[in-house]
Amino acid sequence: MHIVVSFRDQALSRYAARLASLAGGEGRGVMAQALNEGGRAVRQATVAAETAQTGLPGDTLERAQRELPADAGSLSYTIWSEGGNVRLKYFDAMEGGGGVTAHPWNRSTYYDRAFINSGPPGRRVPSPKLGGHVYRSVGGSRRWGGPISVMRSGLFIPVEMTRGQTAAAFDKGAASVLATTVVARLGALLP
Repeated sequence: MHIVVSFRDQALSRYAARLASLAGGEGRGVMAQALNEGGRAVRQATVAAETAQTGLPGDTLERAQRELPADAGSLSYTIWSEGGNVRLKYFDAMEGGGGVTAHPWNRSTYYDRAFINSGPPGRRVPSPKLGGHVYRSVGGSRRWGGPISVMRSGLFIPVEMTRGQTAAAFDKGAASVLATTVVARLGALLP
């Protein structure tokens, strides 16, 4: 004896057809939209965390972090950044007391013999040629007109994105996007 049971219900057929369409174009498009929406929220969270972690202004980090959105052909939302050693100018640098105080990593740091302004003591003014950057004389010369170099913080935005508060914000946000946004959107498409 042999028993075969088959379901030929229209609702089950429609459900199977919906599942098949999700694997194709419609589902991939919805997933891409959900990844982009969630990815933008994660990016905002990482910018806020990196602002607190590094001491850089949020708008500077907004410009430094870029996104490569997902589409139906590539279900991957990417946050990336390029950049080198950030100049001290971007850390609220102020001249005074024979040097400059700046705040990389949200810590007040004094840089002896560094300068932002030009002119003799008592009449120092911002110089358009220096552009607000922090400089130090090269070669130990204290003479005006000697060689100078731009001072940098030692902070690299791409490196900071992968550690500390910023990495934690990314991990938490990425798990949330998968658990809520993407699954909810796909669930809404099923009959």
